Amino acid sequence: MAKFFPEEYKFFPQTWLLPAEYGDFSNQFKKAVGKNGKNRRSAKTFISKPEAACQGRGIFLSRNLADFDPQDHAVVQRYTHKVFLIDKLKFDLRIYVLLCGVDPLRIYFFKEGLCRLATCEYRSPTQDNIDNLFMHLTNYAINKASKDFVQNKDDGDGQETGHKRSLTFALEYIREMGHDADKVLHDIKANIIKTIVAVQPSLAHTYKSCQPDDIDNNMCFSSLASMSCWTTS
Repeated sequence: MAKFFPEEYKFFPQTWLLPAEYGDFSNQFKKAVGKNGKNRRSAKTFISKPEAACQGRGIFLSRNLADFDPQDHAVVQRYTHKVFLIDKLKFDLRIYVLLCGVDPLRIYFFKEGLCRLATCEYRSPTQDNIDNLFMHLTNYAINKASKDFVQNKDDGDGQETGHKRSLTFALEYIREMGHDADKVLHDIKANIIKTIVAVQPSLAHTYKSCQPDDIDNNMCFSSLASMSCWTTS
Protein backbone atom coordinates (compact mmCIF):
# COMPACT_ATOMS: atom_id res chain seq x y z
CA MET A 1 0.00 0.00 0.00
CA ALA A 2 2.87 2.36 0.74
CA LYS A 3 4.19 1.83 -2.79
CA PHE A 4 0.82 2.67 -4.36
CA PHE A 5 -0.10 5.47 -1.93
CA PRO A 6 3.17 6.93 -0.61
CA GLU A 7 1.64 10.08 0.86
CA GLU A 8 -1.22 8.29 2.62
CA TYR A 9 1.13 5.68 4.11
CA LYS A 10 4.15 7.82 4.93
CA PHE A 11 3.36 7.42 8.65
CA PHE A 12 4.86 3.92 8.48
CA PRO A 13 8.65 3.66 9.02
CA GLN A 14 10.86 2.04 6.39
CA THR A 15 10.60 -1.69 7.11
CA TRP A 16 12.23 -4.98 6.10
CA LEU A 17 11.09 -8.54 6.81
CA LEU A 18 14.05 -10.82 7.44
CA PRO A 19 15.33 -13.10 6.09
CA ALA A 20 13.38 -12.52 2.85
CA GLU A 21 14.39 -8.85 2.48
CA TYR A 22 17.87 -9.07 4.00
CA GLY A 23 19.54 -8.19 0.68
CA ASP A 24 17.64 -4.92 0.35
CA PHE A 25 18.19 -4.15 4.03
CA SER A 26 21.94 -4.71 3.76
CA ASN A 27 22.06 -2.06 1.02
CA GLN A 28 21.36 0.53 3.72
CA PHE A 29 24.93 0.00 4.93
CA LYS A 30 26.76 0.31 1.60
CA LYS A 31 27.57 3.98 2.16
CA ALA A 32 29.06 2.99 5.50
CA VAL A 33 31.85 0.98 3.85
CA GLY A 34 35.19 2.78 4.00
CA LYS A 35 37.89 3.03 1.33
CA ASN A 36 39.71 0.12 2.94
CA GLY A 37 36.65 -2.07 2.38
CA LYS A 38 35.86 -2.38 6.08
CA ASN A 39 32.41 -1.68 7.42
CA ARG A 40 31.96 1.50 9.36
CA ARG A 41 28.97 1.96 11.60
CA SER A 42 26.03 3.43 9.73
CA ALA A 43 24.75 6.84 10.70
CA LYS A 44 21.28 5.29 10.52
CA THR A 45 19.82 3.49 13.50
CA PHE A 46 17.64 0.42 13.07
CA ILE A 47 15.41 -1.46 15.50
CA SER A 48 14.94 -5.22 15.20
CA LYS A 49 11.97 -7.12 16.62
CA PRO A 50 11.61 -10.93 16.54
CA GLU A 51 8.89 -12.25 14.25
CA ALA A 52 7.00 -14.05 17.02
CA ALA A 53 7.70 -12.65 20.48
CA CYS A 54 6.16 -10.28 23.00
CA GLN A 55 6.92 -8.08 26.02
CA GLY A 56 10.03 -6.62 24.42
CA ARG A 57 11.94 -9.90 24.26
CA GLY A 58 14.70 -9.93 21.65
CA ILE A 59 14.34 -6.28 20.61
CA PHE A 60 17.56 -4.36 20.00
CA LEU A 61 18.87 -1.20 18.31
CA SER A 62 21.97 -1.17 16.13
CA ARG A 63 23.94 0.72 13.50
CA ASN A 64 26.09 -2.26 12.60
CA LEU A 65 25.04 -4.74 9.90
CA ALA A 66 26.99 -7.53 11.63
CA ASP A 67 24.45 -7.45 14.46
CA PHE A 68 21.66 -8.63 12.13
CA ASP A 69 21.66 -12.37 11.42
CA PRO A 70 20.53 -12.92 7.79
CA GLN A 71 18.80 -16.13 8.90
CA ASP A 72 16.78 -14.59 11.72
CA HIS A 73 13.05 -14.13 11.29
CA ALA A 74 12.58 -10.53 12.36
CA VAL A 75 11.00 -7.20 11.51
CA VAL A 76 13.61 -4.46 11.11
CA GLN A 77 12.65 -0.79 10.91
CA ARG A 78 14.41 2.53 10.57
CA TYR A 79 14.38 3.90 14.11
CA THR A 80 12.32 7.06 14.62
CA HIS A 81 14.60 9.18 16.79
CA LYS A 82 12.91 12.61 16.82
CA VAL A 83 9.89 11.87 18.96
CA PHE A 84 7.32 13.76 20.99
CA LEU A 85 7.97 13.29 24.72
CA ILE A 86 5.96 13.31 27.94
CA ASP A 87 7.95 14.49 30.97
CA LYS A 88 11.12 14.09 28.82
CA LEU A 89 10.30 10.38 28.37
CA LYS A 90 9.56 8.42 25.26
CA PHE A 91 6.05 6.94 25.28
CA ASP A 92 3.64 4.97 23.18
CA LEU A 93 -0.11 4.51 23.17
CA ARG A 94 -1.75 1.11 23.35
CA ILE A 95 -5.12 1.48 21.67
CA TYR A 96 -7.67 -1.32 21.54
CA VAL A 97 -9.56 -2.17 18.38
CA LEU A 98 -12.22 -4.81 17.71
CA LEU A 99 -12.30 -6.25 14.20
CA CYS A 100 -15.60 -8.08 13.84
CA GLY A 101 -15.94 -8.32 10.05
CA VAL A 102 -13.56 -8.43 7.12
CA ASP A 103 -15.83 -8.26 4.05
CA PRO A 104 -17.02 -5.60 4.51
CA LEU A 105 -14.71 -4.34 7.23
CA ARG A 106 -16.26 -3.57 10.60
CA ILE A 107 -13.84 -1.88 12.99
CA TYR A 108 -14.66 -0.65 16.50
CA PHE A 109 -12.41 1.68 18.46
CA PHE A 110 -12.34 1.50 22.27
CA LYS A 111 -12.43 5.01 23.73
CA GLU A 112 -9.86 4.40 26.48
CA GLY A 113 -6.35 3.01 26.22
CA LEU A 114 -2.93 3.04 27.82
CA CYS A 115 -0.01 5.45 27.69
CA ARG A 116 3.22 3.61 28.47
CA LEU A 117 6.33 5.60 29.30
CA ALA A 118 10.01 4.71 29.31
CA THR A 119 11.88 5.15 32.58
CA CYS A 120 15.02 6.98 31.44
CA GLU A 121 15.08 10.50 29.96
CA TYR A 122 15.23 10.25 26.18
CA ARG A 123 18.24 11.16 24.08
CA SER A 124 18.72 10.52 20.37
CA PRO A 125 20.54 7.21 19.89
CA THR A 126 24.34 7.25 20.09
CA GLN A 127 26.86 4.46 20.53
CA ASP A 128 26.89 5.29 24.23
CA ASN A 129 23.15 4.90 24.84
CA ILE A 130 21.95 2.63 22.03
CA ASP A 131 21.81 -0.36 24.41
CA ASN A 132 19.77 1.46 27.05
CA LEU A 133 16.39 -0.24 26.66
CA PHE A 134 14.92 1.82 29.51
CA MET A 135 15.45 4.88 27.31
CA HIS A 136 14.45 3.58 23.88
CA LEU A 137 11.70 1.03 24.57
CA THR A 138 8.33 1.64 26.19
CA ASN A 139 7.36 -1.98 26.92
CA TYR A 140 5.96 -2.36 30.41
CA ALA A 141 7.61 -5.79 30.80
CA ILE A 142 11.01 -4.12 30.35
CA ASN A 143 10.54 -0.86 32.22
CA LYS A 144 8.97 -2.40 35.33
CA ALA A 145 12.44 -3.84 36.03
CA SER A 146 13.99 -0.36 36.12
CA LYS A 147 14.93 1.10 39.49
CA ASP A 148 13.20 4.30 38.34
CA PHE A 149 9.87 2.65 37.53
CA VAL A 150 6.91 4.25 39.33
CA GLN A 151 3.61 2.41 39.64
CA ASN A 152 0.52 4.45 38.77
CA LYS A 153 -1.55 4.89 41.94
CA ASP A 154 -4.07 7.31 40.47
CA ASP A 155 -7.02 7.80 42.83
CA GLY A 156 -9.34 8.89 40.05
CA ASP A 157 -8.73 12.64 40.26
CA GLY A 158 -7.19 12.70 36.79
CA GLN A 159 -3.72 13.70 38.03
CA GLU A 160 -2.04 10.58 36.77
CA THR A 161 1.55 9.79 37.65
CA GLY A 162 3.92 6.91 37.08
CA HIS A 163 5.04 5.14 33.96
CA LYS A 164 1.72 3.60 32.90
CA ARG A 165 -1.09 6.10 32.40
CA SER A 166 -4.25 6.41 30.31
CA LEU A 167 -4.97 7.50 26.76
CA THR A 168 -7.17 10.25 28.20
CA PHE A 169 -4.19 11.62 30.12
CA ALA A 170 -1.96 11.56 27.02
CA LEU A 171 -4.51 13.43 24.91
CA GLU A 172 -4.94 16.04 27.62
CA TYR A 173 -1.16 16.44 27.87
CA ILE A 174 -0.95 16.92 24.10
CA ARG A 175 -3.72 19.52 24.33
CA GLU A 176 -1.93 21.37 27.15
CA MET A 177 1.22 21.51 25.01
CA GLY A 178 -0.75 23.54 22.46
CA HIS A 179 -1.47 20.78 19.94
CA ASP A 180 -4.79 19.70 18.45
CA ALA A 181 -5.52 16.52 20.41
CA ASP A 182 -8.76 15.88 18.51
CA LYS A 183 -6.86 15.84 15.22
CA VAL A 184 -4.24 13.55 16.75
CA LEU A 185 -6.95 11.07 17.73
CA HIS A 186 -8.60 11.38 14.33
CA ASP A 187 -5.28 10.68 12.59
CA ILE A 188 -4.61 7.67 14.83
CA LYS A 189 -7.96 6.19 13.87
CA ALA A 190 -7.25 6.86 10.19
CA ASN A 191 -3.88 5.11 10.46
CA ILE A 192 -5.44 2.10 12.18
CA ILE A 193 -7.99 1.81 9.37
CA LYS A 194 -5.29 2.15 6.69
CA THR A 195 -3.18 -0.54 8.37
CA ILE A 196 -6.07 -3.01 8.44
CA VAL A 197 -7.10 -2.09 4.87
CA ALA A 198 -3.58 -3.02 3.74
CA VAL A 199 -4.16 -6.66 4.76
CA GLN A 200 -7.93 -6.84 4.14
CA PRO A 201 -7.71 -8.91 0.92
CA SER A 202 -5.62 -11.55 2.67
CA LEU A 203 -7.90 -11.54 5.73
CA ALA A 204 -11.04 -11.85 3.59
CA HIS A 205 -9.57 -14.71 1.56
CA THR A 206 -8.55 -16.63 4.68
CA TYR A 207 -11.88 -16.02 6.38
CA LYS A 208 -13.92 -17.21 3.40
CA SER A 209 -11.73 -20.31 3.13
CA CYS A 210 -12.46 -21.17 6.75
CA GLN A 211 -16.10 -20.02 6.86
CA PRO A 212 -17.48 -20.29 3.29
CA ASP A 213 -21.12 -20.35 4.48
CA ASP A 214 -20.93 -17.26 6.68
CA ILE A 215 -22.86 -14.82 4.51
CA ASP A 216 -23.40 -12.49 7.47
CA ASN A 217 -19.62 -12.02 8.01
CA ASN A 218 -19.96 -12.23 11.78
CA MET A 219 -18.88 -15.65 13.09
CA CYS A 220 -15.40 -14.56 14.20
CA PHE A 221 -13.73 -11.48 15.62
CA SER A 222 -10.29 -10.32 16.64
CA SER A 223 -9.15 -7.83 19.24
CA LEU A 224 -6.08 -5.80 18.26
CA ALA A 225 -3.72 -3.57 20.19
CA SER A 226 -2.28 -0.75 18.13
CA MET A 227 0.79 1.15 19.32
CA SER A 228 2.03 4.48 18.08
CA CYS A 229 4.43 7.31 18.82
CA TRP A 230 4.93 10.72 17.22
CA THR A 231 7.76 12.55 15.60
CA THR A 232 8.48 16.12 16.56
CA SER A 233 7.69 17.43 13.07
